[in-house]
Amino acid sequence: MANTDGWAPPEDTNKDGAYFAYYAALNNQANMLQDAARTGAYQRAILGNAQTAFRDKKVLDVGAGSGILSFFAVQAGAQTVYACEASNMADKLQLVVDESNTGGRNPFLRGKVVVVKGKIEEPELPVPTRVDTIISEPIGVLLVHERMIESFIVARDRFLKPGGALFPSSGTVILAPFTDDALYQETMQKTTFFSQTNFLGVDFTGLYESAVEEVFGQPVVGMFSPSQLVAEPDSPHLFDFYRCTLPDLYRFTIPFMWTFNRTALCHGIGGWFDLFFGSPAPPAVPSTWAAAQAHAQGHAQDIRLGTGPSDARTHWQATRLLLREPLAVNKGEVVKGWLAFRVNDQRSYDLVARLEVVRSGAGQADPVPSDPWKESRDRRAESATVRWGEWRLHDQTYHYGTYFPPASGTGADGASAAAVAAALVPTQVQDTGSWWAATAAGGQV
Repeated sequence: MANTDGWAPPEDTNKDGAYFAYYAALNNQANMLQDAARTGAYQRAILGNAQTAFRDKKVLDVGAGSGILSFFAVQAGAQTVYACEASNMADKLQLVVDESNTGGRNPFLRGKVVVVKGKIEEPELPVPTRVDTIISEPIGVLLVHERMIESFIVARDRFLKPGGALFPSSGTVILAPFTDDALYQETMQKTTFFSQTNFLGVDFTGLYESAVEEVFGQPVVGMFSPSQLVAEPDSPHLFDFYRCTLPDLYRFTIPFMWTFNRTALCHGIGGWFDLFFGSPAPPAVPSTWAAAQAHAQGHAQDIRLGTGPSDARTHWQATRLLLREPLAVNKGEVVKGWLAFRVNDQRSYDLVARLEVVRSGAGQADPVPSDPWKESRDRRAESATVRWGEWRLHDQTYHYGTYFPPASGTGADGASAAAVAAALVPTQVQDTGSWWAATAAGGQV
């Protein structure tokens, strides 16, 4: 359910400086390049659609970074690729292009790539009025974090020819309930300091509630075992990049209704995303997570990049949203509710959710309020069957645990991911998968 009431996003702050500084670092670019599932999916999508979307075409790469997608486009036969990059990585990309243009390394790039330094939103960019294909990797944690998809949509509206192709073509956010008592206890342990009534003569218990609100408001980023899911995911929430608008991204709500497959304590909401590539029109995105996996496996040209618990690990990981109090659910009972997203000025989103156990019959999906944040303030009273939660998607904490999914995962791109991994320097993907990870860990950006 998208925003429909004209609500406007907050004004941007100075977060762009740290954001672009992070992506200007070669080490951070290497971390993303060595994400075999990510790089392999893009390579397959571009080279596999060479005839229809790249050969002899003009291509725009939005947020080009190291230039890897631009280079794939040239390998697929592109006539010209405009590599648009706002960070100082553009200067480093220019070094690669200049060397190829003067007979040095990577001669296949000669005369093919034009580096454009600037944000795609800037009114004057040296890009042709329209291009045949736009490529980008505009994705963050839970698909939408870092708000780069907005730039992808702006590029589509400004530069894509009618009938042109977008890579990726669509993305889905997938939610399911999980149980993990160890993670819950570990998180609660972070609050115990502020339960002390006498720390060097000071009573800190007045800060205990604030400490609980703080740690449980942090999304937990890291892969987790599929065995921790206690119900099948509901219908994925689709963003069709050919058709969605900026207001669709500013505020949206995902309703859900889960039938529990065993009696368990529900500790929160697990979330991840699938990314789809198709040419020239977007592939039809199936209505269930299992159908999406089967669809991608059956269509050579339509590539799926999955980031769920059963997929190969990516630098995005999966995400868990912990409830302050677990919700007890019996096998066969239904939990209904919704998770609402609203953009903030941190290049991210504020989240709020309501979950309710339906004790008698499946009932109907929980009606989504017009203003979930007002609803959460007015009706925050919880009971044995109702839980509320609020999270700051930019305020992530990292938990990698002991679960390591198979290198190939179960998605359509398992084989290509393994092949790319074999070609890469054998360095494990680092934990700092985004500029937020680096800042949270105390790194300099």
